[in-house]
Amino acid sequence: LYNELLKLNIKVYRSNTNFLLFRSPISPEIFEGKLIKNGIKIKRIKDVLGQNDFFRVTVGLSEMNAKFLEVIKNVIQ
Repeated sequence: LYNELLKLNIKVYRSNTNFLLFRSPISPEIFEGKLIKNGIKIKRIKDVLGQNDFFRVTVGLSEMNAKFLEVIKNVIQ
């Protein structure tokens, strides 16, 4: 999931946990709304390093990750 987000030019931070922290490539409000509209539950993390465009996604099963990436690609086009 980490590498796939990088391929989409999304700033993502390495993690030793079951989730990834990344920055929204577009307006965080629009990004969050479109993901939710497409059935993706996402956690917005506010005030990280003085910024409000961070999100946390849990690394799931391969099918779940594929769906997440498919939606992300459509959202950022």
